[in-house]
This record gives sequence, structure tokens and C-alpha cells, in this order.
Amino acid sequence: MIEATFVDANVLIYQRDSSEPLKQQKATAWLDFLWHSKQGRLSVQVLNEFYVIVTRKLKPGMDIKAARADVRALMTWQPIPIDRVVVEKACDNTRSFFVLMVGQFNRGSRSSGTMSLSN
Repeated sequence: MIEATFVDANVLIYQRDSSEPLKQQKATAWLDFLWHSKQGRLSVQVLNEFYVIVTRKLKPGMDIKAARADVRALMTWQPIPIDRVVVEKACDNTRSFFVLMVGQFNRGSRSSGTMSLSN
């Protein structure tokens, strides 16, 4: 079974940011892996953030046609719509993760558990 990997807008932005060549190289390699393994996932909010930042804030910015082409290509990852259920699940997962980390810290463990969106 292929594990889904949620991609933050920053990774998408760094792939297009020529002012940060090392980050651009790492982001490109990571995204190439996710494309080929079909593991990439994102949300509509991530696509919105990506589009706004690369067209309005990134220097030099992407032209609108290229940014739209990126967004259209990323739509094949079937973006998760942000709704009440998703927000509630994220809050529950954040609380569970915090409890897990505090519990391990209190027991003196430095390792952390892993979480997926399917929790």
C-alpha cells in the first residue's frame, strides 16, 4: 500500500524560487519522487497559497500562465477540500500528537511516533 504524503505550500514554492538554489534543488527532488511514486497529496488551501506567493510575492515571480499550469498539474493529486470535518480531524490529530510527544518527553524518550492523516 502506498502511503500518502501531504505537501506544504513551501515545498511547491521553493521548487520555483531561483533565489534559494539549494532549497530549490531539494524541493524539486522531493516533488519528483512524489510524482513518480504517486504519493503526493495537498489541499485546496495549499494550491491557493502557492499561486498567490509565486505570482505576487516571489521575486522574480512566475507569470500567471505558468503558475496556472502548475496548479492544473497539481490537481491530479486530488486536493483535499478544507471543510469542518477536515479542520476537526486536524485539531484532533494535533492534540493527539501533542499528548504523544509530552508523554514521551515525560518518560525521557527522545524518539517520536509517526502519524498519518488516516489516524
